Amino acid sequence: MDSISGVGVLDKAVAILDALEPRALSLVELVEATGLS
Repeated sequence: MDSISGVGVLDKAVAILDALEPRALSLVELVEATGLS
């Protein structure tokens, strides 16, 4: 995961919102889409 803002929490929040923008995802799909766990 690349840092955009330099603030890890904000970068993770943006990654989650970007993944959820097109449609709702299950937790498994969200983890796969963002690489966060």
